[in-house]
Amino acid sequence: MAASGATADASSTATVRAHIGGAGSVITASGGKAELLAGGNNRADATADGLCIGGIVGLGFISATATASGRTEAYVDSSTELSGGALDVIASAGDYAAATSEAAAGGILGGGNASDAAANTNPTVEAEIGSHAMVDVGGGVKVHAVSATEADAHANGTTLSFGVSGGASDANVNETSIVRATVGDGASVTSDGSIEVKAQHNEEVDVYDGSFTPNPQIVSTIQDWIQLPGVHGLSTGDRVTYLNGGGDSIGGLVN
Repeated sequence: MAASGATADASSTATVRAHIGGAGSVITASGGKAELLAGGNNRADATADGLCIGGIVGLGFISATATASGRTEAYVDSSTELSGGALDVIASAGDYAAATSEAAAGGILGGGNASDAAANTNPTVEAEIGSHAMVDVGGGVKVHAVSATEADAHANGTTLSFGVSGGASDANVNETSIVRATVGDGASVTSDGSIEVKAQHNEEVDVYDGSFTPNPQIVSTIQDWIQLPGVHGLSTGDRVTYLNGGGDSIGGLVN
């Protein structure tokens, strides 16, 4: 009789944090944008395989577990006073887990195998303006929490015997994300532009290439603004770089 076992475990649990301020803090970004950007990428891959061949009986037991559970945070601390041109508080993370188990066993009289794979993604992604904070900016305010996750589990088993043979393969996927974008109790947010508080999980992202057709409804060199036609992710007051694409420049704009 022969028996063998193999176990593979992989985990990625990084903590990424961007924050500013605290009780009594006064922060000024004169004419510019204050950016708090936290980005995480957690990837865990576990692969376990085994082969057991016995003269009489062969038994194999294989297990693989992968866990991606990072924590990504961006926040303005409670009771902070912040002023400036604009404010971005953005936490963005991707968490990916893949587990694969392969079991093979055999014997003349009997053989058996057990193959188990588990993939887990349970990240926390949070963007926040803390309680009793005071934000007063000339441009836009963004508080965005964005999460993308994927978990894959594969379990396979093979048993060969001239007598009794049996096996069990079990694959499990677990996903328990926490994604929050919040403005805390008692906080004050004043903006001459837009205010966006957004939490997204596994949503498709629109990508805008920045092109536009110049006309008086789109471009105003007098008021110094461009009304872009696509979903661009910019806030009112953000500065952009103009490229004429090899053509003639729009009057009043510099390539």
